[in-house]
Amino acid sequence: VQAGVITLARSAPPPSQPAAAIGAQFGDELLLVGYDVTQNGSTPVLHNGRYLLAQPGDRLAYTLAWNGADTAQVNYHSFLHLLNHEQQAVAQSDQLPGPVFSPPRLWQPFYPEPDRHELVIPDGAPGGVYTPATGLYRYDGQERLAARSSAGGDLGSQATLGPVKVVGKVTAQSQKTLRVGFGDVAELLGYTLDAPAALAPGASFTVTLFYQANGPAPLDYTQFLHLYDPALGMATQRDQQPLNGGNPTTAWVQ
Repeated sequence: VQAGVITLARSAPPPSQPAAAIGAQFGDELLLVGYDVTQNGSTPVLHNGRYLLAQPGDRLAYTLAWNGADTAQVNYHSFLHLLNHEQQAVAQSDQLPGPVFSPPRLWQPFYPEPDRHELVIPDGAPGGVYTPATGLYRYDGQERLAARSSAGGDLGSQATLGPVKVVGKVTAQSQKTLRVGFGDVAELLGYTLDAPAALAPGASFTVTLFYQANGPAPLDYTQFLHLYDPALGMATQRDQQPLNGGNPTTAWVQ
C-alpha cells in the first residue's frame, strides 16, 4: 500500500577544493586546507614550476580555505604576511576571517570557509624570493596558535605558501667589468668593492657582484667569495647561496 510520495531535493554539490593543498593544523581547532591566488586579477604563471613571478606594485589576492572544528571557542584572527629572506614582513594583511555571518566559532569540519587577503608588493622592493606566511592568533594578547603539518611536524606558529620571486629594478652599476661565464647558469658582468684604503685584521669590506642569468638554474648553487694569497693562504671567505639564500639560482630570471 502506498502511503504517499516524498520528494527529495537534489543535494548541494561538494565544495570545490583549493588549487594548492596545505593541510596545516592550527591547535586542535582549525585546519588550513589550502589556498587559491590571483595576480592582478588573473591566474599567475609559475616560474620554473615553483615560483610565482611578480614585480613591485603587483596585487596578490589569496583565498585561504579553512575547516573548523566543534571545539573552537574563539573567533581567531588570521594573518597573511609576505616575508623577505630576513623574515621581515614587507606586506601584510590581518583580519577576522570569513564572512561577517560566519566567524571561526561557527565553522564546520566538512566545508571549507574562504578567507580572502590581498597583498601589494611595495614599490622599490628588492629583487629576491619572498615567502607568504599565514596563521591564526587571539586578538586579545596576540597569542598565535601552534601549527603542525599533515604529517605531524612542528611548523611553529605559521604555515608558508608558495614562494614569490620579485623581479626588482636594478639601478646600481658595477665599478669593475669582468664578463666571466659560469657554465650555462649566468655570466658575472662585474663587481663593486667598498673597502677602506688599508685593510687590517678585524676590518670588514663589501663586494657586490653583478650577474646576468641565463634563466633558472637546475639547482640552488652555493656562491663563494674567498680572500686568498698563494703564499699566506686563506684570509677570509664567504660561502652562501646568493643574497644569503634570499635569491636562489633556481629563481633567477633571464
